[in-house]
Amino acid sequence: MSEGCISKFKRGNKTYYYYSRSYRVKVDPNAEGKTKCSGKSKVLTERYYLGQASDILNRFKDNSKVSQIEKKEFGLPLALWNIANEIDLIDIIDRTIPKRNQGLSIGEYIVINAISRVSPTPPSKSDIENWIKKSCLLKVTGKGSLSSQSFWNNFEKVMSEAEIKSQEELDSVKIEKIEEAIWEKLIEKYGFLLDVVLYDTTNFATFIDKFTDSTLPGYGRNKHGMNNKRQVGLSLAVLNNTQIPLFHELYQGSINDVTLFPSAINKLVSRISNLTKDVSKIILVFDKGNNSEKNILNLEEAKIDFVGSLTPSQHKDILRIPLSKYSETIGDSIIYRTKKELYGKERTVIVSYSENSKKRQLSIFTDKLNAVKRSIRDIYDKNRNKGKENSEIQKIIDSYLKSIRIDTARASYYIKAFIEDDKLRIRETDNVKWKKLSFGKTIYFSSLLNAETGTIIKYYKDKNKIEDVFKILNNYVSFQPVRSWTDSKIKVHAFVCVIALLLVKLLEYISAKNGLSMSTKVLINELRDITEVILLYPDLKVDRQICNMTTIQKALFDLFNLSKFT
Repeated sequence: MSEGCISKFKRGNKTYYYYSRSYRVKVDPNAEGKTKCSGKSKVLTERYYLGQASDILNRFKDNSKVSQIEKKEFGLPLALWNIANEIDLIDIIDRTIPKRNQGLSIGEYIVINAISRVSPTPPSKSDIENWIKKSCLLKVTGKGSLSSQSFWNNFEKVMSEAEIKSQEELDSVKIEKIEEAIWEKLIEKYGFLLDVVLYDTTNFATFIDKFTDSTLPGYGRNKHGMNNKRQVGLSLAVLNNTQIPLFHELYQGSINDVTLFPSAINKLVSRISNLTKDVSKIILVFDKGNNSEKNILNLEEAKIDFVGSLTPSQHKDILRIPLSKYSETIGDSIIYRTKKELYGKERTVIVSYSENSKKRQLSIFTDKLNAVKRSIRDIYDKNRNKGKENSEIQKIIDSYLKSIRIDTARASYYIKAFIEDDKLRIRETDNVKWKKLSFGKTIYFSSLLNAETGTIIKYYKDKNKIEDVFKILNNYVSFQPVRSWTDSKIKVHAFVCVIALLLVKLLEYISAKNGLSMSTKVLINELRDITEVILLYPDLKVDRQICNMTTIQKALFDLFNLSKFT
């Protein structure tokens, strides 16, 4: 059969083109062969009208044009999936919570859900099936129902409402076993040292109304200013050097830090003991909201060293020490160091003083104090002009002083206002003097009696790193708002978010280890910008391409072996 050719024919002033090809066929269809006497044959010619030159060009252009472009998330979800496989995360979960070999495993459901939390627009459970279709994650997850009901059916195996109601406390035995197994793998694979651990708590608002029968959500002072909503609390312990989560516990939103501390620390000690068999090398860093004699003694019994801070107003003897006795200098601060019996035992006490901090704190405090005084005068004048009795005006002023805050204390702690001889009197309490004496000073205390001053201060300042972790949970893992309604689902939601945090921090750790050190924000945005574009043509041809990458993105693409997904 010939390849064919294009021929042209002129009719008047116009030229037309045809495609034609000739081929030979047997007269008798049953005859075979090409040799002589193998049967008669004849030549047939096919001709197809192509049109004028302009028609051919337009058709060529139309077929080369893209009729549809589809963009999919590629870099971030697949890098997270890759890390999950590197640490055998799915297998660890499935070994702890096995199910019948039907559809996706529980581990796959949890990892998919965790990765979806890091999406720029994290989907709800009901929309996760649509989300994964817009992500290249579908290439590796295989088949399985991703409806919201299938997620909750599988998450019930992690923690069910029936299990919770049969327990006196909201225990999370399966979740704790999974976390412990993950850390066994991390220590084996990366050699992480459990040496300095940062501990802190935060809270997250929910959309659960007061009539919903859930134990976890409660009313309390919300760190995001959403005091009108029920909230849940999260305690978190992370490694100092990497901020990778070592332990988490979800607790009732109305419980304060000092009450929660013993339960959280007991579980943390148990976790570390199971992983290292020796907790005596651990240094725990926490803030002053956890200080109590019982809590500190619990740490002593567990043989865990600690670094914390003290509330200045509760240690006026330390505030009285003159600056002339501050004998060390670190940066722009002068340092006073001593030993003092605190919580039943001698501790190292360090006071750091900064003149610049004092001036800034004094200015802010004075402005707030004066603003409250002006408001009191306005309240007095306004109600006096209305003809109200002094006793009634006094009640209004007292109520105002209890409702407004200056820093962390009620205004009534610093200001007394009373009506005497038909005149308004405003007085500052002694607490103002002690407050001003504390400005510029930070008081650290520690069980480390022989450690260098700079080391102890650095450990405590490193606690700010856990605040950065909470920001990741807010801004990139989308912990809040919590839209689940039952205690079991809220617990699983928290677990999924901590898994997402773990994977993100591992990406950051591996990047830094390979010379690509960058903030979590930059790393996530760089990986998000690695996208796959699917080009669809009119002739149904499909072309998949990775968008142009920057030098950093190419390095990340190679580091996380993303080429295997193209």
